[in-house]
Amino acid sequence: SLLFFKYMGSVEVTQSMRTLDFETRMQVTREAISRLCEKTAVKTKRAASKGPSAVLGEINMQFSGSKAILTVSTNSVTLMAASTLQRIAHHPMQAISFASGGDPDMTDYVAYVAKDLFNKRACHILECPHGRASEVLNSIGQAFEARFRQLLSQTSTLLSTRLFSRWSGLSNGLLHLMAETGAWSRKKAESLLTCSGDFLVRESSSASGQYVLSGMEGATVRHLLLVDPHGQVRTRDLVFQSVGHLVRFHMEKQLPIISGSSELCLKQPILQTH
Repeated sequence: SLLFFKYMGSVEVTQSMRTLDFETRMQVTREAISRLCEKTAVKTKRAASKGPSAVLGEINMQFSGSKAILTVSTNSVTLMAASTLQRIAHHPMQAISFASGGDPDMTDYVAYVAKDLFNKRACHILECPHGRASEVLNSIGQAFEARFRQLLSQTSTLLSTRLFSRWSGLSNGLLHLMAETGAWSRKKAESLLTCSGDFLVRESSSASGQYVLSGMEGATVRHLLLVDPHGQVRTRDLVFQSVGHLVRFHMEKQLPIISGSSELCLKQPILQTH
């Protein structure tokens, strides 16, 4: 049967969620839920936390209280008004940066942070049918995971073709990889990595057919060449079928890539085109 949700509204988020640790992200979304519920008199005012409050901006009450239909796919999250089928919100999956539930006394609420077409970031809040919030969060989480696996699969196919079939078209066009990075410069890659664990794979701008893993370890950005002189994708200890295989292996096993005296952990891929 079709599930209906109550759209509560949204709260402006003034800072990239990627610059915050997981605990702070959770505090931000929960604070946003509380603020909206206070605004709509669902909940009495609570003492606001300083950290999350600094990240949250104006409250937007447009469509607040609307009965909504939620659709989650590997491509997007869409909310439509149940009575008119008017679109309340539509966010491509790559524009969504975080999703969570509410405080222990607000367990029927779900919040997700996303950018709109004008690059403005907001936390959108839904009231779910009793006991169904975890299903919504699971659906969003599964969609994220499925999309990421699709990207890795596409990456793996592209790289296998380019590296091993020796096509003459090796250098034609840019490599669509993660964030469609292509032959990005070292400087551009470094500008997009803001948190420890962030990473992206790019085609080398200086060496044809070579691929570079750029990742942040602590406050330091490291750049690792992934293809050896024999055309093999490898780390110090292991050989892989493709770059996608290397990334998937280290993320799923939660193993760092060892390079010299440093370790690089792959936690958060840069998926969005900037």
